[in-house]
Amino acid sequence: MTRRMPPTETVRMALTTLRSNRLRSLLTMVGIVIGNASVITLVGVGRGAQGLAEEQLSNLGANVLFVVPGNNDTRRRGVAFPRTLVLKDAEAIAEQVPSVSRVAPQITSSQVVQTGARSATSSISGVTPEFLPVRSFEVARGRFITAEDNKAARNVVAIGPDLRLKLFPTGNALGQQIRIGSQAFEVVGVMAPKGAVFGSNQDENAYIPLSTMVTRLTGRDPTYGISLSFISVEARDEASTGAAKFQITNLLRQRHRILRDDDFAVRSQKDALSIVGTITGGLTLMLAAIGGISLLVGGIGIMNIMLVSVSERTEEIGLRKALGARSSDVLQQFLVESLVLSSLGGAIGTAAGLGTVALVAAATPLPATIGTGMVLITVGLSGSIGLFFGVVPARRAARLDPIVAPQKSLNDASGAVQLLYSRPSFLRIMNQRWRLLVLWLLPIAVVLLIGWQVVSNGGVNGVGPSGPTVAPRNAAVARMSYGRFLDYVEAGRVTAVDIYDGGRNAVVEAVDPDLDNRVQRLRVDLPGLAPELINTLKSEGISFDIHPPRTAPPALGLLGNLLFPLLLIGSLIFLARRNSGMPGGPGQAMQFGKSKARFMMEAETGVMFDDVAGVNEAKQELEEVVTFLKQPERFTSVGAQIPRGMLLVGPPGTGKTLLAKAIAGEAGVPFFSLSGSEFVEMFVGVGASRVRDLFKKAKENSPCLIFIDEIDAVGRQRGAGIGGGNDEREQTLNQLLTEMDGFEGNSGIIIIAATNRPDVLDSALMRPGRFDRQVTVDAPDIKGRLSILEVHCRNKKLKEELSLESIARRTPGFTGADLANLMNEAAILTARRRKEAIGLSEIDDAVDRIIAGMEGRPLTDGRSKRLIAYHEVGHALIGTLVKDHDPVQKVTLIPRGQAQGLTWFSPDEEQSLVTRAQLKARIMGALGGRAAEDVVFGHQEVTTGAGGDIQQVASMARQMVTRFGMSDLGPVALEGGNQEVFLGRDLMTRSDVSDSISRQIDEQVRAMVKHCYEETVSIVSAHRQAMDSLVETLIEKETMDGDEFRAMVGEFATVPDKDRSTPILN
Repeated sequence: MTRRMPPTETVRMALTTLRSNRLRSLLTMVGIVIGNASVITLVGVGRGAQGLAEEQLSNLGANVLFVVPGNNDTRRRGVAFPRTLVLKDAEAIAEQVPSVSRVAPQITSSQVVQTGARSATSSISGVTPEFLPVRSFEVARGRFITAEDNKAARNVVAIGPDLRLKLFPTGNALGQQIRIGSQAFEVVGVMAPKGAVFGSNQDENAYIPLSTMVTRLTGRDPTYGISLSFISVEARDEASTGAAKFQITNLLRQRHRILRDDDFAVRSQKDALSIVGTITGGLTLMLAAIGGISLLVGGIGIMNIMLVSVSERTEEIGLRKALGARSSDVLQQFLVESLVLSSLGGAIGTAAGLGTVALVAAATPLPATIGTGMVLITVGLSGSIGLFFGVVPARRAARLDPIVAPQKSLNDASGAVQLLYSRPSFLRIMNQRWRLLVLWLLPIAVVLLIGWQVVSNGGVNGVGPSGPTVAPRNAAVARMSYGRFLDYVEAGRVTAVDIYDGGRNAVVEAVDPDLDNRVQRLRVDLPGLAPELINTLKSEGISFDIHPPRTAPPALGLLGNLLFPLLLIGSLIFLARRNSGMPGGPGQAMQFGKSKARFMMEAETGVMFDDVAGVNEAKQELEEVVTFLKQPERFTSVGAQIPRGMLLVGPPGTGKTLLAKAIAGEAGVPFFSLSGSEFVEMFVGVGASRVRDLFKKAKENSPCLIFIDEIDAVGRQRGAGIGGGNDEREQTLNQLLTEMDGFEGNSGIIIIAATNRPDVLDSALMRPGRFDRQVTVDAPDIKGRLSILEVHCRNKKLKEELSLESIARRTPGFTGADLANLMNEAAILTARRRKEAIGLSEIDDAVDRIIAGMEGRPLTDGRSKRLIAYHEVGHALIGTLVKDHDPVQKVTLIPRGQAQGLTWFSPDEEQSLVTRAQLKARIMGALGGRAAEDVVFGHQEVTTGAGGDIQQVASMARQMVTRFGMSDLGPVALEGGNQEVFLGRDLMTRSDVSDSISRQIDEQVRAMVKHCYEETVSIVSAHRQAMDSLVETLIEKETMDGDEFRAMVGEFATVPDKDRSTPILN
């Protein structure tokens, strides 16, 4: 009968087992020790960095604001700061911002400061007397910059305590002369210690009058004047900081005339604390996560070791169970072992981490600290990890059968004697453990090696002022020529020579008679380390020293040479592995010639024929294709064959691609879709290979559909290139022609293509057998527009008084894409105006936006507004009084797009042919604006507003003469119909008319335009009173519709009736 083992016995046996395998136990704890120590150390360092940053920021003052040039975006991208923050801005802040008590402008520049043989690079700040109270600085000895110093631009300076130690380590600095750049300054004060802010030591700075900074060192900006580095502003109290920030921002925006992005930023202590807190908090969290990963690795090591221990102790576990031990006892023993390992390792790691944190706090400026709660959490986490990762081995040990376990152990070991002399699996796990240790120690060793090399070569020398700071031995204040150096040697003025860089240059100490025989350090470029020079220095008794060139450590040189190649190779391997599955990737080097067509066994485009409206004729043609694929016997019974190819032709936006999607959704057969540009590639032969691969896949899945969108990208006329052409596109087209109707044929494959440039397609591609049908998908008529609107208005809310018929009549010439865009724009305007349904006003505004562009700002200049009003009324008046002109729809003075005013006319819906009288009326309507300007303001006051009208007039008149035969030259076509030059086909085309005919064409065009203009001027002059009245009304209302305009014209003249056809909707 089994009995429960007391807990004390379980713990004792676990400790005995761990003591019997001390080396294994110690190595198992290493991971937990490293993990705990890493978490505590990294979190302590992170909190120390956060505390140091907050301590430095607290020195700024809670009610101090900083105005700096450049906004956050320019600073983040490293863009050069604008120099628009000037002294006038600081004066305006002090005078006009009521929440501000003091303002301290500042200009900062890095300069070399010298006194005697000592020099240092320091930050020089040009300030005003307000700097001291605003920034909470104090003067230890002497005085600070005064208003008189600033007014007189005196060369006086107050230096920081650390800078004083560098320049005057033993004597008193007050009253001494120092040189900043090329100017001499008198030291009038030494500042009290302030510390560092944002890593910059404020105690090494020097402060001079702002006016002196401008006149002596930095100068004025030629554009902006006195440009400042930043402005320190002190608010009246901490509570008024927010108000001061708001007022300063508004003031500077007004002064800088800013409309969009600010060219400055206003920062406070709270802003800086928030930013630093976020950064350091994230850094601390990241460091804790790194340490947590170390703990996780340690837990995995415990589980690994315990699993091996279970395998080795199989016989022991079986014997204990056979003697009466329960599974829970075995489970408890292994859990206790893992808990002891993790807890002991956690305690050791915690002690090591606390010691490291204390060492960092004592040896560095970082106030590294760690809270008791964090220590307890880390220790508890390490114990929990031990328990968590010890459950699996413990459960495996508890489930061993007491009868099978000894037999299994004997079989595995081939007897107890062989077990004693065989190699134990413990060594195997030791090898795995050593691999883990090497993996951890290798990066640590690399970091230590680099750090040792840097430290040993003086990379961190001079951290902190440990004594008098003297200029480096290779520092010099000026240069000297080699010939003058030899003269100085012969004259005995050289006292010491230091030779550097293998004899290429030297720094000499020489007595200068021009400076009261003071010793100066001068740099000399030497021709080389010549023996004659060494002998001369020896004979003159001059002390010299040859310094060997400092070379980089071999380890750093090797690391630097290998770093880039290793990164490059690693990146290439990573990209190769990542792109191995992509077409054309390294894993598929021969995939360039594969087709990129999207293949769908049953296309789910979401578009059916019910979703296509306004193109009924084209839809009927394509529905036959779908019917043939679904019911082929209906056609084959009468001997009909389905067309092999169908070419959809039409202007952009008429629904060609939408029809193809509908076919894919209705057909129920495999569907291939791609664009013509996807055949074209930079490598020769790739396009033809892709065509072959496409048709190969199509034949394997026949019957099927292939849709090629924008086929003009690959199907252009052959031989159209300069010199005949034999480029990659022609090879692709040749292969496409062969596959569509070649020797082998392509039964069961139906090709549908779409283009809006049928004029540039090759004639071989257009013949029957390849594209048997050309389906024209043109702009819809009014019935088509009505059906299209019904489709696009399914999910839109319309007002009851708004009818789709009125929208269809309002939009002649609109394509399906235009109507979809129209309803979407109207819906956007409805939402913007916070209305619940789309109304007529939204439709009108959307139509105007699509046709003419976005609405601009109304004109405010009275003269310009009146001139534009006369121009637009001139167009509308001619359009109303001339019988053959289209009626006026709207006249407006509201700018849209590039036009300052617009006049809309309503074209006849059903008219397909245009008469000579109508063309002449259109020319007169286009000239109406210029004629109105000429009649009202005089010939000298006509404007450029009629430029577009005149181009339109010249185009219509020339076409009437050369294409339509509507001139005295007779019904002769004198120019080709295609006005666009197709490169290679039309570039070298010879003109078919002689020079005399060209001259007559120009004369006919000029005479026609002149006659129309004279008639237009006469009509405008005869109706001057009506035009003046219309202009006054238009200026007042800014927009007039056609009915209102015609009613006003009817008060002064007889308006002719227009012959218009009204389409019937039924």
